[in-house]
Amino acid sequence: MFQDSSLAGFLYILNSATTVVKMCDLLENPTKSPTKRSIRMSLIFRMIYLLVASFFKPRLPIMYPENTLTLRVLPNDLDINMHMNNGRYLTICDLSRVDMFLRTGFARTMQKEGWIPVVSEHTMKYKKPLNPFQKYDVHMKITGWDEKAFHMEHRFLVAGRVVAEGTSRGCALSKSGVISPERVIETVRAQTV
Repeated sequence: MFQDSSLAGFLYILNSATTVVKMCDLLENPTKSPTKRSIRMSLIFRMIYLLVASFFKPRLPIMYPENTLTLRVLPNDLDINMHMNNGRYLTICDLSRVDMFLRTGFARTMQKEGWIPVVSEHTMKYKKPLNPFQKYDVHMKITGWDEKAFHMEHRFLVAGRVVAEGTSRGCALSKSGVISPERVIETVRAQTV
């Protein structure tokens, strides 16, 4: 029924997402409007949906994984120009990374080892807008790594045409510092055998 990504990994990511939302609430003005809370909560529901769906998808290899999510532009994704807000693209890239973490076994490894994922750099190029309720695909792949970080490519597509693309670098952190990608790969492989 469930893939080998484990319920523990799911709960770890869900707990992390809830913690981030609570931290944002504490940092902002405590008298903020309920509208901001409802927007933030809809992102939590999108993540929960993604987490549950990830359990029913095939596992991905830890070496050079690729994944694709099919999504739709929701009203809370829009800015004043009535197209998807540029910041929302980065949030969707985060969702794509969570899907990859679960399906490669990296989420379970992070939970067991006490590691956390961190994005150290992210760039995006916007070519065409995504309009309300428009269906799109987000394709992500790990293209390589260096001594500290994984290198990722993100593409947003509508009917096979690229409407936005970007790159990011991310790493795993422990209490003692950055975990090398080679160690991450070895640890994930050892724990998913």
